[in-house]
Amino acid sequence: MSLIFNWLFDQYKGVATHWIVLEVIGVIFGLLSVFFAKKRNIWVYPTGIVSTVIFVYLLWEFRLFGDMMINGYYTVMSVYGWVLWAQNSQDQVHVEVSVMNSKDWVISLGLALFSLILVTTVYFFKPYINNSFSMEGVSLGFEFFSLLDGVDIITTAIFLVGNVADGTTKD
Repeated sequence: MSLIFNWLFDQYKGVATHWIVLEVIGVIFGLLSVFFAKKRNIWVYPTGIVSTVIFVYLLWEFRLFGDMMINGYYTVMSVYGWVLWAQNSQDQVHVEVSVMNSKDWVISLGLALFSLILVTTVYFFKPYINNSFSMEGVSLGFEFFSLLDGVDIITTAIFLVGNVADGTTKD
């Protein structure tokens, strides 16, 4: 039991309590959003927005720019969805699940490449961003990438493509 406890909570050693509290609040609102989505309740949107806004802030503070950008995207899409749902109060929309065709694959590949290039560019400028957007004493380059940066770049591309593919309907 101690091994599991340590595995779960060692990552929080040295992290200020207010960061942990914000993360817990973000997770709770995220879980509420999933619950409301399952119930097809409009509260999916405000709870999701609270969660993603908290995570945008946290991810900015911890310099995980790819995840921050995808949460920003989720926030914008939640506002958009909330507006659409509020305008169409009756749920008359039914979306069929379908297999991706070759056009969908090409679009997804293009979106993944765009995302990889965009987020890699952001990480290229990470020393500049970390230096309060000042070039004074800053060197740019890929040699400053960490393993975590690479994982963030790849997962951002995957989640962006998945989210867009999930929201795409076929005619």
